[in-house]
Amino acid sequence: MQPRPVYVAVVGPGTTATVEHRDAAQQVGAGLARAGAVVLTGGHGGVMQAAAGAARAAGGTSIGILPEHDRAHANPESTFTVPTGLGELRNGLLVRAADAVICVALSWGTLSEVALAVRTGVPVVVLGGWDGPLEGPVAAATPAQAVASALALAGAQPDRSPRAAPAVRVHHLALTVTDVDRSAAWYQQLLGPAAVQPREGPGWRRRRLQWPGGLVIGVTAHDRTPTDDRFDPTRVGMDHVGLECAGEHEVRAWAERLDAIGAPRGPIEDVPYGWAVTGRDPDGIPVEFFAPK
Repeated sequence: MQPRPVYVAVVGPGTTATVEHRDAAQQVGAGLARAGAVVLTGGHGGVMQAAAGAARAAGGTSIGILPEHDRAHANPESTFTVPTGLGELRNGLLVRAADAVICVALSWGTLSEVALAVRTGVPVVVLGGWDGPLEGPVAAATPAQAVASALALAGAQPDRSPRAAPAVRVHHLALTVTDVDRSAAWYQQLLGPAAVQPREGPGWRRRRLQWPGGLVIGVTAHDRTPTDDRFDPTRVGMDHVGLECAGEHEVRAWAERLDAIGAPRGPIEDVPYGWAVTGRDPDGIPVEFFAPK
């Protein structure tokens, strides 16, 4: 008989989660999935959605236990959702269904989950340390350490069976441009407002843009890039950026959007495998909106 999988709850802020919180939750969710654990969450956004999405991308399973009656409130990343109608009492059900809990970051709701877990004997690992007034949670310095500690506390046995390659999906696009501020403004004009994080180092500057739907585009300018350089699809490397649409109507809507912001574009194409329209950013990089048939 195959051993029962370990169930680990990943808890943390929802709407108040920062980019750092979501990044850590993604690493935790992926690590648990690769170890064969089932990821439990509260089914909403922020840390919960990030952990569930990363688990799915790594070929794992996640279950969202919702406080509402309606599954419509669930994030789109969970493999399964369980509407409870219990409101905040759902927190107790979540931790009692878990063999261990990983707390990515604290909020008031998360603090109640940590307390309920400790009170009922469910092991708790707190990422980034625990400075609370009472003992109980175990501190972990990194997402990988949190995963290892939670699995050990839950009594998981290492899974050494051969596995198929995990499912993958595109996490972000990284583009080299000549002017990061110009490109960041252009992509937001096209795709809507994004959360922007600036970074820079010796000889380079970057703007990381993340949209509410999860799309991430990084634009980077290097000092050694000629300011008059332009994208050439005939050179080895990327040919174009492709963004998926739901159908022909969305492709046509994006064509209108490109026209509205004054971006150069080609015709709307009807090919055997889909509909497409391609615009160009300020550096000439093609951005294709594509709907498969």
